Amino acid sequence: MNRYAQRLLIAFLISSGCYTFTYLWYQNVSDSSRSRTQQNPVAKLSRAINDVQRKPLARVIWEEITLNEDLYAGEAIRTSAASEAKILFLENGTEVELEPESLIVLERTDDGIALDFLKGNLLVKSKKGTEGSTSIKLKTGDNEIQLNDADLSLSKSDKGKVDLEVFSGTAELRQDGKSTVLDQSKSGTLDDKGLKMNKSRLQVLSPIPGTPVYIDPAKKEKLPLVWQKTPQGYTVYVERGRDRGRLYRNQHLTSPGEAGNIEVPTKVGKFFFRLIAVPADTTKPELRSHIFPVDILAKSPPVLLQPEKNQQIIIKRNQTKLKIKWISKNLFENMVVEISKDPGLRQKVLTEPLNPKLTFGEVEFQQQGPFYMRITGYMKTNNKTEPLSSPVIPFTVKKGVDLIPPQLRSPAPDQRLTFQQVHEQGLFLSWENVPGIKNYKLRIQNSKKKMIVDRVVNTNPLRLNDILPGKYRWSVASLGPEDKLSKYAKLRTFTVEEMPRILWVNGSDMSQYFYWTQTPHLVAQWQRNVKDVRSWRVRFATEGAVISDAQWQPTSVPMVKMQVHQDGIYDVEVEGLNEEGQVVARSSRKSFTIAPQALLPAPQFAKSLPETLKADRRGNLAVEWTQVKGAKHYKLEVLSSDGERVVSESKVQRTTASLKKLPPGNYKITVKAIDEYDRDGESTEAKALDVPKKSAIRAPKIKKLKVK
Repeated sequence: MNRYAQRLLIAFLISSGCYTFTYLWYQNVSDSSRSRTQQNPVAKLSRAINDVQRKPLARVIWEEITLNEDLYAGEAIRTSAASEAKILFLENGTEVELEPESLIVLERTDDGIALDFLKGNLLVKSKKGTEGSTSIKLKTGDNEIQLNDADLSLSKSDKGKVDLEVFSGTAELRQDGKSTVLDQSKSGTLDDKGLKMNKSRLQVLSPIPGTPVYIDPAKKEKLPLVWQKTPQGYTVYVERGRDRGRLYRNQHLTSPGEAGNIEVPTKVGKFFFRLIAVPADTTKPELRSHIFPVDILAKSPPVLLQPEKNQQIIIKRNQTKLKIKWISKNLFENMVVEISKDPGLRQKVLTEPLNPKLTFGEVEFQQQGPFYMRITGYMKTNNKTEPLSSPVIPFTVKKGVDLIPPQLRSPAPDQRLTFQQVHEQGLFLSWENVPGIKNYKLRIQNSKKKMIVDRVVNTNPLRLNDILPGKYRWSVASLGPEDKLSKYAKLRTFTVEEMPRILWVNGSDMSQYFYWTQTPHLVAQWQRNVKDVRSWRVRFATEGAVISDAQWQPTSVPMVKMQVHQDGIYDVEVEGLNEEGQVVARSSRKSFTIAPQALLPAPQFAKSLPETLKADRRGNLAVEWTQVKGAKHYKLEVLSSDGERVVSESKVQRTTASLKKLPPGNYKITVKAIDEYDRDGESTEAKALDVPKKSAIRAPKIKKLKVK
């Protein structure tokens, strides 16, 4: 086998291997996707920060998960160094929070759902009081934890050891057939030998991980930390950081261990904390808490969205409900709306609770007049309930609609708008809304009082496109119940100025264009006189035709050469385009008269020449003719005596020519002028030419030949 054949064989084997691998991979992916769709989801991604990924265990490639996407048994879930995730289990409402660089696997067993914890840090919050559902089993190494109603955290090191901390409730640890109940008093390190209790543990009582803590940054409120009191002689330090692996101690922030609490200055955000109790007696061990995350949120009152400040609310005469809308960043236990006749809320006419889980509501309200409203949310912080109130909002309630014309706002009376502004941004019309009126009738007339807009609109301000230059009048009327129309507002005028003009080379008056080609065509040129123009487009039509029906032809240079069907008069228009392809300039309409370029007239032989020209006996002749204006050069032709055949021709720049060594015979001679387009002009009237038979040209002498 030669070297070339060997290369072909190797290439074939490589290609076959790649194809086989691709096919098997595709089948694997297809089977995984198919099996995923054939089972019910066990959880969903309820929160994601940055990139969270998953993959079925049978696959190699990870894929990104989007918020609220379903998760299935047999999938691995991981977070990167800068991402976090919260997973909600659908059957019992248990939540699992994954910190950065964590990895878990969702499994389905005969007993229910299991979660295999492989790497990182996670926080489990069991749903309390969920009936008819089984708790989730947590697996880590050879250990199994039946969560029951426990809230706990797990932190797995690279050596496989797992730090376990129970915050509330109880869980059951199973290993090698043994069972241990876990609660707040039993925490430590899990390994292949079971649970090793942490004897030097400092138990944190508050805040509970996974539960947000609210502070008022404006009042510089501090974060209270509470732990199980220690014996006397301990000093508690606080370590804090944005990253679990980088905690920093404040040496000046301490509290006696027996006090059981400390207040820490803090900012809004997510932080990791650890408490360390250092004994005065060096023979005693330090006491350390687990590292626990705390989400610190700012206290903020609910914000009223409806009614708006100083809004006049129009309600129907038989309407008894008043709509209220709000937004809340915080979770409130209760909410209350208050309506009063005075801004101090002393003359209250309504106090009614709202559903804190919603962002809208209705209250019974039938009064008219000016009122003041406030909405208050009650949240529990630090074992006490605190009210947070929105600003007091003035508003007015009126029953029924006054069908009056709106007051026009923009454009202002006789306002002049540049074409550039209207073309790029559109024409904006606006007016003062009439309370209770949603629809309006808009009318716009041009300078000839022709109605160009006459329709019902419900948008204010209203944007109109494709408004041409010109002078306009406009007005608006209110459209009330049962389509009753108010009077129109007083007419206003505005003007859209003409767009910049593209100037024609040689002016805009009618021009004559003479073509020199075999078919008619037109050359039109214009100036680069508009700054923003980057290209152009051109259209043309015969006189009397509708030029707006003609197609535009693009060009990147300020001229165009267009082939036309026939001679005649043509109208041409040019528009300039900016970088975005928008029309920003336009030429006036220019007319061109198209006709063929006339041929040059025939030159005349010099008057000094006889009617019949005679060459000398050597066949030489000098010829002269008159000059023709516009001639680039001349063509001198010697024809046969019948004028049917060209014997010889020559091109000369001057009006004289010399013919030499003509063969004896009778001929005719003509001259044509040739123009700058190399077109032959008219021919002179042919003159007869006689070359004598007895020529003075001697025959060549033959040298003597020597024959050997």
